Amino acid sequence: MKKTIFSLIVISVFALTSCDRAFMRNDASNDGIVNFESMWKQLNEKYSFFEYKNIDWDSVYNVYKPKIYSDMEAQELFDVLAEMMNSLRDGHSNLFAPFDYSRNWSWYMDYPANFDQNILERNYLGTDYSATGPFKHKWLEDNVAYIYYGSFSGSLITQEQWDYIANKYANCKAIIFDIRNNGGGYMANVNFIGSQLLNFNADFTYGYYKVKNGPKHDDFSEKISYIISPAKKDEENGKRPLANKDFFLLTNRHCFSAANFFAMLVKELPNATIIGDYTGGGGGLPMDYQLPNGWTYRFSATATYTTSDFNIEHGIEPNIKIEMSSEDIAAGKDSIIEKALSIIKEKK
Repeated sequence: MKKTIFSLIVISVFALTSCDRAFMRNDASNDGIVNFESMWKQLNEKYSFFEYKNIDWDSVYNVYKPKIYSDMEAQELFDVLAEMMNSLRDGHSNLFAPFDYSRNWSWYMDYPANFDQNILERNYLGTDYSATGPFKHKWLEDNVAYIYYGSFSGSLITQEQWDYIANKYANCKAIIFDIRNNGGGYMANVNFIGSQLLNFNADFTYGYYKVKNGPKHDDFSEKISYIISPAKKDEENGKRPLANKDFFLLTNRHCFSAANFFAMLVKELPNATIIGDYTGGGGGLPMDYQLPNGWTYRFSATATYTTSDFNIEHGIEPNIKIEMSSEDIAAGKDSIIEKALSIIKEKK
């Protein structure tokens, strides 16, 4: 009996002291120094924004290397590596372990929200809106179509979904297309919507990117263009129903990644106006890598530019910058939607 109790105590103590280690491989690849050096070197050679953000990566090494030692517990190593990655100030840079993942949300957490879901649902969408695939939409006053698109991820937009919306609002005076709080997703959805908005039949270039392709911080490929082709014309109407409408895109700082790319595309359209705040950025497409201990991480490995050579990593500037006022919020009004409506009214 005493032997059994002693064995249970030993097993319990072992479990308490080694549970953190269970998240790491039991070989030399667990070495904290090995993993730190691997991550720092990979980032040093392949991260795309050191020069643009004026980051001294050698200094970052000197700050974090003293915090690393070989026999680190998993949580301790994760915390140091995550903190080092956060020095990149990049929402596309993340470390993934079985027990947690790092994230940097400074691109929108340090700014006004400029969006109130409760006001939108209660005073604009109401209970009679339509939900077609990822889109929530309805008629607003003065023959204006309102479409809310909360995420470019989830699923790919189908032609059937878009045709239903396009034909429903074919006779609208203008479109308010709201992507506030859209954190991004599939570039295929960006290009799909863009192709439906073109009012001409030629290919359209709306920006370009460069790939980080060498060990030096300024080693990049040549320009690679973002090009979309116009969607086929609607056979029933003989045109793309929404292509010639005044198009108002609503943005805030929580528009990131694919939403940032969409804002870049829309800003190139002659009949479009962006209203709200700067987008949150995210102009580098992320690539995935693996540490020796099996954890994965990703970081931006490209840089994206507008047709006028503006780097979009820190966001797209709206044509009309406006923030939600405390007075409007208290009155249940969305200042940004109201601004779009007022501009549309003035065009009578």
